Amino acid sequence: ETRTDRENAALRAKYPNHEIERSAPILHSIRALKQASEIDQMQRACDITKAGFDRVLQFVKPGVMEYEIEAEF
Repeated sequence: ETRTDRENAALRAKYPNHEIERSAPILHSIRALKQASEIDQMQRACDITKAGFDRVLQFVKPGVMEYEIEAEF
């Protein structure tokens, strides 16, 4: 008996009217389908991340300490 089995048994005992299922298949199906708005948000996040890296790379040079780079921001 695994820890997950014990946790599920405890949940079933505490909430007998509820159905306990594995979340992985449900989450996989949600993650697999993206709406246009989600893709737009992902693109915006990538653009922001790229801009941040581009800015940091202006200061990253041999011999520059990490705390010196942090001080620029």
